[in-house]
Amino acid sequence: MEIIVDQLGYQQFMDILESYKQESIDNGLKGNEAYSNDPGNTWHDNFDFEVMMQKSRTIANKIDKMYEAKKFLKVIEKEDLAYHIVNIGDTLKLEIIYGDNDIEYETVILTGKYIPNVNLDIEEITLNSPIGKAIFKQKVGELIEFTLNDQKTYVKVIEKVK
Repeated sequence: MEIIVDQLGYQQFMDILESYKQESIDNGLKGNEAYSNDPGNTWHDNFDFEVMMQKSRTIANKIDKMYEAKKFLKVIEKEDLAYHIVNIGDTLKLEIIYGDNDIEYETVILTGKYIPNVNLDIEEITLNSPIGKAIFKQKVGELIEFTLNDQKTYVKVIEKVK
């Protein structure tokens, strides 16, 4: 289960991991404070402390998942590909064919980020999304088959947008 990112995507991954670590430290300090505010009760009678312990387990789980995912990170560099080949950073007009009468047209940016930005005028798709995997390094104009939600789907890169 390879996770393909570019250098920016790797840095984004590491920033997320560091933010979880900092969140864990901050939560630990709050847990200490909650315990100190009511030291006479056992931990299961101290609601604030119990909440902090639950949150601590949740954060630790996120950190564990990030470390597991890090084993599968593959950092790639943007290659110097021919103009008619889809590359990282390209803005593309796509025709997505879900079925005979179910066709959508979208303009997207193919990104090497770990998590795409969602608040952009143009949608970002990552190299790890089903459609991103399908179109990366493919020729503009080709009809490409990929699987989305266990169904055959087709995409055609209509053009690169400058």
